[in-house]
Amino acid sequence: MATGDTTKPRGESPTGTATFSRGGHFTWIFIDDGRKAPPGPVTDADRAALFNTLAFGTGTYKVEGDKVALRYDGSWNQAWIGTERVQTLQISGKVLTWTSAPFKMADGREAVAIFTYERVE
Repeated sequence: MATGDTTKPRGESPTGTATFSRGGHFTWIFIDDGRKAPPGPVTDADRAALFNTLAFGTGTYKVEGDKVALRYDGSWNQAWIGTERVQTLQISGKVLTWTSAPFKMADGREAVAIFTYERVE
């Protein structure tokens, strides 16, 4: 059942970049707001914390109307490699609104992620 709940698991002001080439390649990265640098040499616990505060993907894409099919050849989530995930991308002026395909969260609930990017030159 859809609840309409909104959460901000990446914080109030996460950072990131999405790049789509004219040749059909993409790359994106999301970095959590408040991500901390390790206090010294990187430990296994530090690596886990750093990994858990970012997500990335790379591959090829095809546009069909407002739908964009992303075919992954690299990802923070190894299960996405070789898969295609259809997203909705809408552009208004310099703002890109990216709405993910539905996915299951760790607790089993279905969710949709919505990201906004502002174009920079």
